[in-house]
Amino acid sequence: KIALNNTDYSTIPYFNKKITVEQRNKLRAQLGLKEDDFVVLYCGRIQEVKGVRELLRAFAGIKEHNCRLLIIGNADFAVNTTTPFLKEVEELVQQDTDRIRFTGYIENAELNSMKHFQTFTKSVFFVPA
Repeated sequence: KIALNNTDYSTIPYFNKKITVEQRNKLRAQLGLKEDDFVVLYCGRIQEVKGVRELLRAFAGIKEHNCRLLIIGNADFAVNTTTPFLKEVEELVQQDTDRIRFTGYIENAELNSMKHFQTFTKSVFFVPA
C-alpha cells in the first residue's frame, strides 16, 4: 500500500513534469547510482529535529552492497547556509562515500527529477515526522 500525504502535487507546476527513462538514467549516472541500486531518498532541511543523523546511523547498519542513501537539502533552504549540525552530517557522509550521496541544496524546479526516483526504480522516500 502507498500512504499518501495531504499535499495536492497537481497544483505545483514543477511537480507535474514527467521525466523519461533516459533522463532518469542520466540523473542516476550523474549521482553515481547503478541500475540495480536500491535508493533511500531524503529530501529536506538538514536540521537535528529532522532525524538525519539517525537516518545515517541506521543506514550504516544496512549491509546490502547495492543500497544507497541520497540526501538532498541544506540547513535552511539556502545554498550557502552552514551550521555545526550540517558539518556533522557532512562528516558522517564522508565515512561512507561509496554508498551515500549528499547533493546539498537543489532548487525546487530541479527536484522534480528526484521525485520520480520512486516511479522508475527500487527506492524508498524517507520522511521524518
